[in-house]
Formats: sequence, structure tokens, C-alpha cells
Amino acid sequence: MSSILERVATQLESALGADALRRAPGSSGDGSHFIAPVCSPANAEQVATILRICAEAKVAVSPFGGGTAVNVGNVLRQPCLGIELTRLHRILEHDHANLTI
Repeated sequence: MSSILERVATQLESALGADALRRAPGSSGDGSHFIAPVCSPANAEQVATILRICAEAKVAVSPFGGGTAVNVGNVLRQPCLGIELTRLHRILEHDHANLTI
């Protein structure tokens, strides 16, 4: 993992706690593999913190699903941070008339 990603990972662990960050397999543009940090925020404020820290460090953010097809599709051109939104599973508001949540 690049030194900038290590620095961002350290900042994120400090801001969100160690349980919100894990390492996952990834792929770079030259076909080599690296371990990318993946954040799992628990609320909207943590999403904002992740995006702020990454923007300040000029680190790209990519959506991360189950991790089963990380080497399929468009290959990453640079290491980036994955963001997994599975912990954001509560419905806070439901607008029945417009069919939005």
C-alpha cells in the first residue's frame, strides 16, 4: 500500500475507530495487486469524515461491494480507498408519495 494510503488509513482509524476500517484486495493499473483500505461507515457523519480526509489527501474513493470481483471490470489506475455502505441499513425517512427513502 502506498504511503499516502497508510497515512489516510491511520487518520481514518483515529477518526472512526479500528472497526470501521479493514484491508481488502485490490488491483492497480499495471495489473499488480495491492491491499486497499476499505471503510465501513456507520452513519452519514462518518461518510462525510471519510470523504473530507480523502479529499484533503487527494485520495480517490471507490464503492466497494462484497469483494468477490475486485479484479473484474475497469482496472484501478491508482490505489484508492474503498467505501462500503452495508452498515447504513436503517430507513430514517420514507416519502411514500414520491417512493423515496
